[in-house]
Amino acid sequence: MGWIVGLIVALVLFLFDRFVKKELVVNNENIPDDLVEWVPIAQKYARQYDVPSDIVKAVIMVESAGDQYARGSAGEWGLMQLKPIAVRDVRENLDETVDIDNYQTDPDENIKAGTAFLALQKKRAGSWDEGIKAYNQGFQGKDIFINRASTYLKKVNEFRGIF
Repeated sequence: MGWIVGLIVALVLFLFDRFVKKELVVNNENIPDDLVEWVPIAQKYARQYDVPSDIVKAVIMVESAGDQYARGSAGEWGLMQLKPIAVRDVRENLDETVDIDNYQTDPDENIKAGTAFLALQKKRAGSWDEGIKAYNQGFQGKDIFINRASTYLKKVNEFRGIF
């Protein structure tokens, strides 16, 4: 009788893994195939700067949907939508090896700079939630954008649940 229960449990787990779990990710139109290419880079810099990798991947999704050529209307560049002032901030306060000249066109450098900026903002803000909001607010972190930052945090956390 025990083997029947085991067989049923194994079958349920197989079916969940094969159909339900897969559909949760595959059928989500917000996840581009291009993100797969950036995951190893995101994980590398997440380890280097002690940032949870799900945050890095979620920020990439929210900022650029995995498009390395994304350009923001306020001068943001690349996968993590960074402005030059944020990259200079990272160079001056955390990691002088971040490449100010190539972060706009080199996905590796963009993810490196963005992950470092996340780490710096978390250090300044005290928690990941506040650090993510500060990342969205930019270098100045002005309080006038607090509602926008709260919406941004919600989007990032929704993607974090996928990763």
